[in-house]
Amino acid sequence: MTVYVDILFALNMLLDDLLLQAGARLGGGRIRRARFLAASAVGGLYAAASVVPALGFLRTFGMKAVVFGAMMLLAYGPERSTPRLAALFLAAALGFGGLTFLCTQLFGTGLLILNGSAYYPVSLPALVLLAGSVYLLSRLAFCGLWEHGGGEIRTITLRLNGRAERVRALRDTGNTLKDPMTGERAIVAEWRVAGRLLPEAALCAADFEQPAALMTRLSRQYPQLRFRLLPYRSVGRASGLLLAVRCAESRGEKPPAPALMAFSPNPVSDAGNFEALTGG
Repeated sequence: MTVYVDILFALNMLLDDLLLQAGARLGGGRIRRARFLAASAVGGLYAAASVVPALGFLRTFGMKAVVFGAMMLLAYGPERSTPRLAALFLAAALGFGGLTFLCTQLFGTGLLILNGSAYYPVSLPALVLLAGSVYLLSRLAFCGLWEHGGGEIRTITLRLNGRAERVRALRDTGNTLKDPMTGERAIVAEWRVAGRLLPEAALCAADFEQPAALMTRLSRQYPQLRFRLLPYRSVGRASGLLLAVRCAESRGEKPPAPALMAFSPNPVSDAGNFEALTGG
């Protein structure tokens, strides 16, 4: 059997990209396409180089661990969530390997030994289909399951003052923030979302630590917007105030609807996997 290095590189790069996305979906992580492509390119180069007889040292466990660590850091970044996402990437890869092995046993494609490693001569469309199945399963059935115990992460679009921003939001049943005057539920977003929606205001985290003063400043700068203060309680804090403003929210194909948005001076996700909390 002839092994073409260019095809081996392209195939492994494609499969690694799908599995990196599957790991991120399973853990509720961000889909960073540029970083995933760079990491999968490293995986593709490693796979192509490892079949060269003169580079046999690449097939040692130590080199495999080094390349794997480099791929995970490049794909998911040096964050707290990276070890968990790396473990979920391995789980997705093992699931993909198990499906591939099952198909080879069912359809009898045989076994190829090359440089001490076992290879199953499975067609490229079949491998892509199997990897795509793992990705779709992680996206549709298990999205964010290991991060939030079944909590649902969605991408919502917020519109304010003529600008629109796409934000990843977690449906949190513990978020019961309401306007005490109207009873309207509020979405809680970290302050960076406000900074992107109102770039002229040059906002920073410290501004939101003093919401009353910030409301006065923004009301003068944006008289067309109606800012307000919402009282809240949280773990470790008996009471406080959050700056809020009415904006428009849309999810998927649904038309925009009015929404009350409150801004927190602190991140709502330790790992940065989402930027907002919707109600239960």
